[in-house]
Amino acid sequence: MIIAIPIEGKNLETNVCPSFGRTPYFLIFDTDTK
Repeated sequence: MIIAIPIEGKNLETNVCPSFGRTPYFLIFDTDTK
């Protein structure tokens, strides 16, 4: 399964963005190739 997580910055240390539709970046995570 591929999951899109809205984040506020370009690195993995950033916070999750509270607004999915207006987020500046998405973190894409594939649970099958973890």
